[in-house]
Amino acid sequence: EFAAIKAVKMIEEEAHTSGLTERVEKFLRELVGGAEAPGP
Repeated sequence: EFAAIKAVKMIEEEAHTSGLTERVEKFLRELVGGAEAPGP
């Protein structure tokens, strides 16, 4: 839950910058310990 809030704030602050998707992905992976996201 904390990770999601931090990610949303990051997106709000950096929405105008390029490469945001990759930075958010890296941020979340580091924050939650690199756990793999579940696939579809």
